[in-house]
Amino acid sequence: MLRYKILITAFMLLPFQAIATDDKPTGWLWYQDPVPEMKAEKKTKKPNQKQNPSSQPSKPRTAVEEMASNRKQYDEAMAKAILYPTLDNVTRARHIHDAIIAQAGEFQQSWTISELLDQQSAVDVTSPGALKIARKEEEKALENSLKELSKTYGLIFVFKADCPYCHQFAPVIKEFANEHGFKIEGLSAGEGCFEGMVCSKNARAVSNINPDGAYPLLYLANPSTNDLIPVAKGFVSQSALLENMKYALKFLKQQGSPS
Repeated sequence: MLRYKILITAFMLLPFQAIATDDKPTGWLWYQDPVPEMKAEKKTKKPNQKQNPSSQPSKPRTAVEEMASNRKQYDEAMAKAILYPTLDNVTRARHIHDAIIAQAGEFQQSWTISELLDQQSAVDVTSPGALKIARKEEEKALENSLKELSKTYGLIFVFKADCPYCHQFAPVIKEFANEHGFKIEGLSAGEGCFEGMVCSKNARAVSNINPDGAYPLLYLANPSTNDLIPVAKGFVSQSALLENMKYALKFLKQQGSPS
């Protein structure tokens, strides 16, 4: 029995040994041809008609685009420095700021040289002396225009007797009127007047030109045409009143008034 088990064991080992040691089949498998190896076909890539935008050469930026980019970079650096004021952030923002100032300085120099070389450029009136002369000429022209305007227009001062701003504004108006030749007429819904001023009481007229009841008011008034042009609402200084008169003159010129 022991011999039988050994034979069976030897018999079971034979096939496995043959498979493990022989590379090619033998016996009735001799005629089988080896399976040919399949070679993978190389796929040729078709040329892509549309190129990737990133592979195309980029267009050079315009000057406007470059300035916009610089501005964005400056704003970002300043915002970052303000929100997170580390030494690195602040230093970077300062360097960008200094570069912009330097660029502006170069631009100003080139601009000045261009003005000097350009025979068609206007005469320079930006120096302190030139500005002073120009200011005097402007004041003289304004004074002449107001003198001419006072021939056809007067001033109507709308006030209220118990209004403290009206009492403060009245001397300013009188000084302005005396300097430029305007006649003043005070208008109120009640009693009262101011020294050196002719006043009239007319509640209906006050209600028509001052429906909101805001005091004081000052108007340019043309008695021939009944035109009214507001030149002051509330208490203003004489310089502010003079500035408002400039706009009134421009308005009348636009309207074609002979003033």
